[in-house]
Amino acid sequence: MMLRFGGATLLAGLLLLLFCLLFYSFWVLWQRRGRLADIVLRPLRPAEALRSLLHRAAEMGEEVHLSPGRGTIHEPDAVTETTAGLNILQAAAKEALEVGVPVRATAGDSLVGALVEDRLERAWQAAGRPEVKVQGELLAQQDRLAYAVGAMDLLSRPEVQGNVMAGTLGEELLLMGEVGARQTRFQVVGAARPAAAAFLPMVTDDYLLGEELYAAGAYLEPRPERVVSLMAQDGVRMLLLGLILLGTILATVGVLEGVLGPLFQGLAP
Repeated sequence: MMLRFGGATLLAGLLLLLFCLLFYSFWVLWQRRGRLADIVLRPLRPAEALRSLLHRAAEMGEEVHLSPGRGTIHEPDAVTETTAGLNILQAAAKEALEVGVPVRATAGDSLVGALVEDRLERAWQAAGRPEVKVQGELLAQQDRLAYAVGAMDLLSRPEVQGNVMAGTLGEELLLMGEVGARQTRFQVVGAARPAAAAFLPMVTDDYLLGEELYAAGAYLEPRPERVVSLMAQDGVRMLLLGLILLGTILATVGVLEGVLGPLFQGLAP
């Protein structure tokens, strides 16, 4: 069976788009009826551990360091990771401030630093704890190792006993994570790049790997649009897995070629 690119891809794309729209609409209607709390997300251990660790830090009177990494918002390969890191930073800051944990945040880019300040301000207002200290520090360095050195110096301070780094991180993660493992009581680290993924298990047991980085925001701060988006992604993944399994079985018994072959060939340009 010969499947040309045009028709098969167009049909698959239309079907996938239709499913996403229907699934997203379904969950939007569900949450508007007040049933968002009934949605059970699959467990994400680092997000659950972060809450308990922040409560423990509040009891000990310790500060926590937050960072979206060294990424920028004007480089296409870093936008999504940096945005995910900012969402985690805001949610973690809100959680920390609500229980009385002072927050100290850093960024490795000037534009991202401004966004960090904005996210911290939102978290501070949402937490309703004006007496809790919030501080943002800009470590604006084009070189990733220079940013890592600045972050390592901050993590070495005795008042900082928690470290949450999630976003655009590379090989420098090993340097910062090693200092965080030695100097702080806990750290939660998240990265999607292969260069950093290999180091995650070396620096902490609570890490966000790959797609977990993008999903963590919905767990830490479950806004309706985030939960709906996450559920839609899981639904699309399950549908695709089911279609792949079904297609494999049908192709094995010789049914797929006889039934769908003429259809795809007819759609091809």
